[in-house]
Amino acid sequence: MIYSFGAVGNAPLFLGYFVLADGSYKAFLPGDKVHGEGKYSYNKTKHEVTWLSGPYAGAYGGTFTVEQGGKRHQLRLKSTTIATNDG
Repeated sequence: MIYSFGAVGNAPLFLGYFVLADGSYKAFLPGDKVHGEGKYSYNKTKHEVTWLSGPYAGAYGGTFTVEQGGKRHQLRLKSTTIATNDG
């Protein structure tokens, strides 16, 4: 799930979600509308995802963290945009 956070006190905006698999990803907009597909790489040392092609390339970054004892995985796409499996 991808969320964009705005002003404090306002609910985050749901922007869609993506599925990662073996160096490829598929992006979806709200309503399960396909946004596109592309390739990504993951740097284990830096804990960062790089979007190599597709709709996220050049648009998003990807600092990866694991929180809550491994229950929540987060990918910071932009300063106010986060992808998480904890929705």
